[in-house]
Amino acid sequence: MKGIFEYDIWSIALTCCYVLACLFILTILLSKRSSVRKNDFVSLVLSFGILLAFFLLNHFFQFKSLPPDSSFYADIVRDFWKHYDSWSPGVKVYALLNFVPIQLSFSYPVVLVILHVFFYLVGIVFLGKAIAIYSAKHQRNLPKDFLGQLLLLAAIYPAALIVIPSLLREGSMFFFLGLTTYILMLIRFPNGRYRKLKFILFFVSLFILTLIRPIGGVSYILAILTIYFLENWKRNKLKAILKTLLPAAIGLWFINKVADTFYNLQFTPDWLGRYRASHADLFQSEAYGTDLPWEGLINVIHSSSLLFFQYSLAPLPLIIGPEAMLEKTIPLIDSIFLLLCFLPLLYLMREKTYRKVIVFAFVLLFVSALFETNINGSYRHRMNGIVLLLPLVVIGLNKLLVDLTRFALNILKNAKEIREA
Repeated sequence: MKGIFEYDIWSIALTCCYVLACLFILTILLSKRSSVRKNDFVSLVLSFGILLAFFLLNHFFQFKSLPPDSSFYADIVRDFWKHYDSWSPGVKVYALLNFVPIQLSFSYPVVLVILHVFFYLVGIVFLGKAIAIYSAKHQRNLPKDFLGQLLLLAAIYPAALIVIPSLLREGSMFFFLGLTTYILMLIRFPNGRYRKLKFILFFVSLFILTLIRPIGGVSYILAILTIYFLENWKRNKLKAILKTLLPAAIGLWFINKVADTFYNLQFTPDWLGRYRASHADLFQSEAYGTDLPWEGLINVIHSSSLLFFQYSLAPLPLIIGPEAMLEKTIPLIDSIFLLLCFLPLLYLMREKTYRKVIVFAFVLLFVSALFETNINGSYRHRMNGIVLLLPLVVIGLNKLLVDLTRFALNILKNAKEIREA
């Protein structure tokens, strides 16, 4: 790791300048009517500091090894024109999309880490603002320090602590995930201004999101189609089927085209079974779900469900052995973190308001779960669906704490009345 991230006086000076510049831009994004809440600003500084502190501690003590891809990206940062097309097509696309950030790093990989943390937190702010628009249109009040709490939760998310302060593509991916979702909410709940520009920005952002991680873009399109179908189904079932057929056909054609171009995928149960089986030798002990049955509707539903839960909670031993769980400390902490987040989500699901957001995130997770065959990659690749749920975790946690407080106060009040009687 120390061979990848070298330090000198210039890299330290650049890092300090970029941290200040990133915090300044993030503060502007957090502001409302030219001001920013004090608690939100403190949370912003803490969240940035937590991610950087984890990176520095890992750099000096090396308690978590870097993914092998990091060396590829480090070579690109040091000499873009020599190395940007030396690796896989995915790495090449990543390099081209990050041309400006890479040049701003002045050949220092450690400086690009700062920019990736910045991109991640910007994406989180965009997601928070998207949920704020959604909540306002459904007459739901958000917690007082909603964005600040969301930033802190996103910073202590264990998978983010590992993946974001690195040279991997997730930082850029979350920037465009947040931006795409924010523009989607502006289109879904329009104010009558710049409608055409919003559509253009949405498709450009979605296209870049798809380039960064094709399966993420494909699942995002499927999630939009799912919500579109559910909204029409609620109004008129027959009309919903008719109105959904054409966009669904176009969407599936586009998805198959993208999948065939990038991954040579064909989206059939039989092919999916062969695809997963082919990864047994490639990943060996890290592979999972490579021998599941896919013949018949019952097997398809059963195997898909197993893959979804294993993917969402890896490395917990659902269809894998317990030895994998014991070998992966931070991913195990990540799965425990997700189980804790599940409680406020369940509490929030009592209301109908946020169920569409949960369905949207479910589609993101479900589609990716079908094609993930490496237990070590699960906690990293499921992040797009999990991050989309973090705003709801904040809302649900606040509601749960408020209701528990009221419940406790009522018990104390009743006990006092009984004693006085």
